[in-house]
Amino acid sequence: VIAVIIFGIIKLTAKNPTDSVTSFIEYLKSGDLNGAKEYTNESSLEMLGIDSETEDIEMVKLFFKNVNLNIVEVTKDSNQAIVKAEITNRDLKTIMQNYMQKALELAMSSINSSNTTEDMESQLQEFFKSQFESTQIENVTTSVDIVLTKVDGDWKIVLDENLRDAILPGLTEISNLYTTMAS
Repeated sequence: VIAVIIFGIIKLTAKNPTDSVTSFIEYLKSGDLNGAKEYTNESSLEMLGIDSETEDIEMVKLFFKNVNLNIVEVTKDSNQAIVKAEITNRDLKTIMQNYMQKALELAMSSINSSNTTEDMESQLQEFFKSQFESTQIENVTTSVDIVLTKVDGDWKIVLDENLRDAILPGLTEISNLYTTMAS
């Protein structure tokens, strides 16, 4: 009887793949990087351009606050699961292109003005933030298979490029573009 009760308690408290994925996204949206790390690992967070040492939590929240998750299907065996999901977020490629255009405009206009570098940085920061609220920035929805593995009884997300690109759509493309331009 005691073994049945203990097994039932363990079964009830064990995380499932759906909860792990949902919690991971919610922790990202809230800027709680340590919470997010509970469902993946430090190197996975680094794939998203953040780590547990990231200090600008407001910027983290900005990038993830519009993320929406729709779980379509879950398949699992004893140690691996695949969560088929649709993830929606703002098109970061457009946001970054708009930001670079605004930076160039401000730089050109500051040639003959009394604006300081601090003024320009402040204007750019406000412009960048406004892009995440703008109705002119389209949302991108990506279907993705999220792979999870069971580690010490917990379901951990294996963050790969496909998941990163679903959570931060357009970021890889714009990063590659700027890397090519710089070389």
